[in-house]
Amino acid sequence: MTSDPSSYSVIVAGCGDGSVRVYDKRQKPTSCLVRKYQEHDSLVVSVNAQRYGNKMIISGCNNGDLRFWDLSKSQSVSCLKAVPAMYICESHPHVPLLACCGLNSQSIKIYNVSNNASLNPIQYHTGFMGQKIDKTKCLAFHPNR
Repeated sequence: MTSDPSSYSVIVAGCGDGSVRVYDKRQKPTSCLVRKYQEHDSLVVSVNAQRYGNKMIISGCNNGDLRFWDLSKSQSVSCLKAVPAMYICESHPHVPLLACCGLNSQSIKIYNVSNNASLNPIQYHTGFMGQKIDKTKCLAFHPNR
């Protein structure tokens, strides 16, 4: 769940049925759902608001699709295939970066949101008979770096 950076009265939520729903807090409770996008085909695991540039909403679903939304449009602006079995996705608050992690991978993929390019992944390397780590459970960018 996130809020629109240009208007904090608009809340965007990702749902288990694959929908992304837009609510306006200024409306009555019975009519506060102002838009429902239904382009994901599995559980929406993350919804992030860009706080820079074109201020789009980014949603990521369990099958690895990232969709970019302009709330004034009736459908997604673009789609990017990220990591399969994605369960974590987080955007940087000040730079156009997005980090995603899949259920079966021990790496974090970083994407440049400006041009939808995949940057170098962050991986845990082990040597022969080296340590093993558990899967990533949480992602966060430093707010000022």
